[in-house]
Formats: sequence, C-alpha cells, structure tokens
Amino acid sequence: MPLLKLVRKTTGVYRTEGVFNGFRVRHSLETKDRTVARARLQQYEAALLSGDVKLTKQPKSYAAKFKLVANKYLRSRATGKGDTTRRTVEHLVEHWGEWPIRQITLEDIEDYIYNTHTAKGHADSTIRRVMTTIQAVMNFGAKMDHNDYIKLDKPPEGDHATDTITDEQFEEILKHLQIDVARISIFLRYTGARPIEAVNLTYADVDFERNLVTLKSLKGRGGINKRQVPLHERARNCIPYSSPLPPPHAKVFHIAGMEIRNSDHMSKHWKVAREKVDMPQHIGMYALRHTFATELCRKGVPVKVVADLLGHKDLKMVVRYMNTTLDDHTKAIHALT
Repeated sequence: MPLLKLVRKTTGVYRTEGVFNGFRVRHSLETKDRTVARARLQQYEAALLSGDVKLTKQPKSYAAKFKLVANKYLRSRATGKGDTTRRTVEHLVEHWGEWPIRQITLEDIEDYIYNTHTAKGHADSTIRRVMTTIQAVMNFGAKMDHNDYIKLDKPPEGDHATDTITDEQFEEILKHLQIDVARISIFLRYTGARPIEAVNLTYADVDFERNLVTLKSLKGRGGINKRQVPLHERARNCIPYSSPLPPPHAKVFHIAGMEIRNSDHMSKHWKVAREKVDMPQHIGMYALRHTFATELCRKGVPVKVVADLLGHKDLKMVVRYMNTTLDDHTKAIHALT
C-alpha cells in the first residue's frame, strides 16, 4: 500500500501528498503523465524510507491537525450541528484529517472541490454548501490561532429546487414502495417533515390525545429546532399504535422490523419504486415536503403559518414554494375592475 497519495491538480500536474512520520508531505511530481507520476511517487517514497529525503521539523504553530479543529467545531455550541453539516465535516476529515490545518492552502481547497465535486458533475448548490462548511471550519481554527482566516469565492446562489409530485404520482409510487417506507412517505407528505425528522421520531414526540406531533431537527447555530404539527388523518393512521404504547424513547418508524440507520436507507427504497412509475428520475423523498408546502401556499394559507409548519424562521424560505401558473395570472387579471 502506498505511503502517500497521488493527486492530480486542476492544472493537470500530479503531486504526492499525505503524512509521513508526523510530517505533512506535499511534493510536486512535475508531470501530467499518470504512469510517469506513479514511478516518481515510488522513487520519492523510497527516498523517504531510506532517509535520502529529510523532512524539516515543523514549527509548533503548525501542529494542530485538521481533524482536531474539525472535531472541536462539531462539538462547539456556537457552530452548526445539522446532520448535513456533520456529514460534510466527516468527509473533510477523511480527506484532510492528518494535515496541519495551517498548511491547507486555497489551492488545496480548490483541488479538493474540483476532484471531489466539480469533476463528478455535482450541482453548484452542493459545492456552495461544502465550501461554506470548509470556510466555517477553517475560520473556527483561525479563532484559536491555528491558521489564518480565509474567504472562499463560492458559486452564485441559484434557484432552489422545489420539485413536487401530483396526487396521482404519489398514490402510484405508494403501490411500489416497501410497506414501511410507504407509511413513512405518507407521514412526510401530510406533515411536511424532513426525512431525517421521521427517522428520529420517537413516541415521546407523538401526542395522540391532542393529535399533535413534535418534529425536531438540528439546524445551524440554533441547535435543536422544534415545532408542533397537527396530525392530518392520513399522517396519524400511518403511525404504529398499540396499547400500551411502546416506551417514550422507542423510534416510531422502522423498516422490516429494523431501526432505520439514516434517511439514505429510505431513499434506496424510494429510488427502486420511482423507476416503476411515470416520474422524473431526479425526484427524491424531499419532494414530499415540497408538495406539502406548495399545496398549502396554493390554498391561501398565510406565509407565516406555512413557515412555522416547515420550521423556517425566515419567511423568504417559503416564497420558493409559492409557484404560480398562467391560470393564476389570468385569474388575477380578471379580478381587476
């Protein structure tokens, strides 16, 4: 197994990087040919092992590794704790974990974004989110004097995807979903819950007497975001009920009797069923939340009420669901006197 990684820069030139005996290594192989680069990498590794290449002792200020700062960032009460943020940081730690954070340059970040996201065709919204997280972790380290502050040039914020599905599409896909995933899908469609909120729902969060459910999510600096949503009849009927009820800490939803690991577990079932119905193949389970919100907006529910039900503090977040049609425009003109 190689000691160091072979990395192709955005310029096409290969270099090697990694950690050797506690030192961060980054060495240009000065070629765009992968075969030549591999040969030079082997030669460089042999020189390191033999002692022909000696690494200079790094100053103490360089000692803080990226993973140390990243883990402190996740533990801090002042920083983002959302599920998406946590997963993004964990991916960054996999890549830069042993690197001294002070030595991570803007070029390193650009190479990471290109190789991990841009080259794979990921959306600008995804890239923007990842770059925002990188900047946040780096600047968190800067507050502790481990490195310098940075500001990244992110892709412009474009239109947000608000895919929805029709009632016909919803009923059709339910027929092809595994029964437990179908039950969860109904819950999402009639509560506006995020998939991860359904995964984490416990019986302590369900008030059967008042017909309410408390949805909780980890969002940004505010920590736990809670909101109460009245239960539509279809949403209530899909919550497993017994007398006596399971203990308060018990999860409400399972798949085939097994606890759901994460929302991706449900998405796999959704993707299989989606291929069997007349539905665009990019539409995921989040479209059920979008459909819930869009229907409320089209039925004239006040924006503040929709925002509260969705768990949005910023009313502008709801505007994306207020899609209008030519029919709406025609009715508006006819309303003029």
